Formats: sequence, C-alpha cells, structure tokens
Amino acid sequence: MNLRWEEVPGGYEIQQGPYTWTVSKTKGVIGCLRKGTDTLLTQGPVVSVIPMNYEDGGKPNVAGETYQNNIYPLKYYPQYILFARKITPKTENHGIVFDVELQFKEGRGRQTYRFTTAGELVTEYEMTYRGTDSIPYQYGLLMQLPHGFETMRWERNGEFTVYAADDIARNKGEAKLNARRIGEVEPHGELPAGSWKDDANELGSNDFRSTKRNITRASSQMQKVPQ
Repeated sequence: MNLRWEEVPGGYEIQQGPYTWTVSKTKGVIGCLRKGTDTLLTQGPVVSVIPMNYEDGGKPNVAGETYQNNIYPLKYYPQYILFARKITPKTENHGIVFDVELQFKEGRGRQTYRFTTAGELVTEYEMTYRGTDSIPYQYGLLMQLPHGFETMRWERNGEFTVYAADDIARNKGEAKLNARRIGEVEPHGELPAGSWKDDANELGSNDFRSTKRNITRASSQMQKVPQ
C-alpha cells in the first residue's frame, strides 16, 4: 500500500492508500480519517484522563445530574490535552511513525502513531498523571466516530462463561445505538416495553453505551454513508 506524508497548514496529512489521515500540529491528535469524501473517524485514538466526580451517587435521578457529567466529558476529551510539546515524524521500512510528546492539564505523556504499509494504524502511549484524585474516573484511548455508526459488535473475556442472551455483560454480542432525546433520565408516563437492554436515551441504548471490559475484538458498522 502506498504511504506518504506531508506538512500542511496546522498539521500533517498522511496518505495511506485510499485513506487520508490528519494530525493536528497544536494538539498532536489525529483529527480526521477519510476515504474519498466519506469521513470514517472524527478524532482519536487519543489518550484521555477523566477526573473523579466526588458528587456522584446518593441522590434521586443521579443519572440525569452528576453521573452524566462524568460521561459527557468523553465527547470533549481533547480539552484534557493542552498541547503537543513536540511532534517527530519519521519514515521506516514498513511505515511512517509520528512520535508525539503531550502536555496534559495534570500531567505529561507520549503517544506514537504508526501508519503501516499493510493499511494499519498501531498506537502506543504512556502518561504520568498528577491529578489530586488517587484513581481517576476513567483513562485510556478514546475515539470519536461520525453519525451513522449505529451498530457495535464485540467479543470479550468476562467473569463468567455463560450469560443470559439479553444481559448487557454478555461475552459476545451486537448492540444498536437507537439514541433518543427524552430530556430526562426516563421517559415520563411511558410504560416499559421490550428488553431493558434496548431502553435508550440520547447517549444510546443501555446495551450500546454500557461499559465492557476485557475486550478482545470490537467493530462498529455504519448504517449509512454520510453525505
């Protein structure tokens, strides 16, 4: 697969066969992945640390008040990266590597993006976190996908070998986004219908947005190509 990169205003552009990646010179973050005119990725994978919310829990309708304040920052995670201290691109035998030194709000880190001639993106990261909370609420790599990715499939190593077919913790499954704007934790005056895993709010169904640990394989399918 043909592979090349060039410096463009505000960042770098990597051409990997039919795919075009952009890396921000300011943030050191992948800002877009396109195939032709179709956008496949709007940001990431990028290192993120979400601080603990100590007001979480212990009050009615917590999911509509403090709990979702823990979730919503995931949509704005670049604010936790202040800037890229240094970006070093280099060409290797089997790909192009961008080595990025990152300055966080409460720490420093490094992330490498390796674009291979086999059409892969391989990324590694490390970070020193200096927040006041001993254990942050969440940390790891995050990605943002454009509207249209409405189906998710996964396989994972769970605590048990057998789960109910509609258990959101099952080891293998398929989930639909089915997001709906309701303006509250649960729709008022609406009788529950169907499986609880399919109940949804603006963040998606319980099945789609639930935390899934120890994942070995995951994929997302676009319902329709963005215009």
